[in-house]
Amino acid sequence: MVYVLAKGGANGLSWKPFDPSLSPKGLSGIGYGMIYGFAGFAGFEAAAALGRDSRDPARVIPRAIVFSLIGAALFFILCTYALSVGYGVTHSSRWAADAAPLDTIVGLYAGSAWAQIVDAMVVVSAFSSGLGLMSLTSRILFEIGSHKQAPGVFARRHARFGTPFIGIVFASLVALVLAGAVGEGTNVTTMIGVLAGANTLGLILIYGLLAIGILVDRRERAWAVTRSGLVRMASAVVPVIALVLLGYAFYASLFPRPPFPFSLEPYLVGAVLLLVLLGAWALKRRGSGLDFVSAATESKEQSLTDVVPAGDATL
Repeated sequence: MVYVLAKGGANGLSWKPFDPSLSPKGLSGIGYGMIYGFAGFAGFEAAAALGRDSRDPARVIPRAIVFSLIGAALFFILCTYALSVGYGVTHSSRWAADAAPLDTIVGLYAGSAWAQIVDAMVVVSAFSSGLGLMSLTSRILFEIGSHKQAPGVFARRHARFGTPFIGIVFASLVALVLAGAVGEGTNVTTMIGVLAGANTLGLILIYGLLAIGILVDRRERAWAVTRSGLVRMASAVVPVIALVLLGYAFYASLFPRPPFPFSLEPYLVGAVLLLVLLGAWALKRRGSGLDFVSAATESKEQSLTDVVPAGDATL
């Protein structure tokens, strides 16, 4: 991508890729595109799930989250800008219709040999992303299983390696079945688009709930670990900004109605949410002792007493 910029792209470098007036569908198109922007950043918070396995998590985990978010932002801005000028700002339709834009642009500017190398890097990156998702999913299943908010079998560890192997197997099977079912009905590009869109809609709901939780609970956490006026202001302003952006992106993904099969994304999210609620109801009927408030309070008390060293609240 740096080489594409060094070559000047198709028509030279400019600020036009950042001009919202060039969006073919106006602000609604930008809002819908934000869904896939969130998809690119999704997972930056995954380091939080590794807190139990980290040394000095109060310092390491926040830094990992913040630095990964900053690094991902810079990386994605660089790549999308290079692709935009590489195709030409006025040829965004060609970019949108290209199933392998990285291969196309690298091949055009650096040759087919480099394009094949980039293709291999994309495969490795996708595989690494899958491994990260398996690790995150299995550890979250382990945590909620440990708090009896999911079947207790997910809280089992491997006798030799100490890994949450039940969650790993379960997440792998779900991913395999879902990818196979969707892949049989459409092509790879559409499959990735539908699954990424549905996944991000679910994440938007989760991020929105987290923002609301910060607004409701901010006095306990932000005020307990620091007296910084900047942090106090940020804990009140940033969640509001996040809610506005998340709400607009969610709305723009529904109206105007996207074409089929992308129009199925909210229904997929709704179906998963319904299954989760039914599962929670079934566990509660069996007397599993679902108590989200107690679990959250326990985690909070541990983070404020056992994890955060006295007088140390820095990143």
